[in-house]
Amino acid sequence: MKPEEITSMLENVSKKDIENLLEYLKVQEAESHALAKAKSFNEIIEMYLTKMAELDPQLAEKFPNNPAGKTVKDCVEYINNQARKMVTNQTGTQCVALSNAEVYNLAVQYFLDDSIEKVEKKEPVKKPTPKPAKRTLAQLQEAKTKWQEENDRQVREWEIAHNARIDKFENEHKLNLFPPENPYLKEVNPFLDKTFPDQEELDKLLAEKNNQAPEPDNSPEEDNPEDIDPEEIPENKTDRKTENEDE
Repeated sequence: MKPEEITSMLENVSKKDIENLLEYLKVQEAESHALAKAKSFNEIIEMYLTKMAELDPQLAEKFPNNPAGKTVKDCVEYINNQARKMVTNQTGTQCVALSNAEVYNLAVQYFLDDSIEKVEKKEPVKKPTPKPAKRTLAQLQEAKTKWQEENDRQVREWEIAHNARIDKFENEHKLNLFPPENPYLKEVNPFLDKTFPDQEELDKLLAEKNNQAPEPDNSPEEDNPEDIDPEEIPENKTDRKTENEDE
């Protein structure tokens, strides 16, 4: 392009257009710098703001040393909050897509606008994990019965598959004069040594049941003849009558 053509083009460009072009180039340079070196979203925002602060004196006054104590972490939370508002107020859907320019503008706005207060990330309230209800002895015994039935089924299925592997290996090598050792003969059924997972709890309840004192007998007690005092036995009327007749 000839010099006179360039001069002619510049004459048709306003000062405002040139300023906008320079601003665009600054943003593009900052964005390229951030995307080239950063590995996480927080790092991208930090890299972008760092480069923009080098190009923009106004931003340099508030980043990275912000008078209000704003940080990149707060800035990212602010961006997330603004995105959530867009989901609720605009689209009504469960997600929203922001362009790079929108994200970067929010980041710069967070530091430049003093009316935006420092965003404190609210930690989610952890609900206490409810403790499982304590099972009764009958419930545990029923659970063990079901567990034992399932384990027995697994033992039988393993044995069937195990014998099939042995037979297959022997059939494949039955024509060999010196057949190799059958490796499946050394397999051990893993389900034979399994223990009921709640056996300890079951044993504890059984022990508590066995150690319980016998219930008191509320039936009326009968006197033991050996415990009766002879002096307390009433005089027999028949014996008295006999004595009077003798007199």
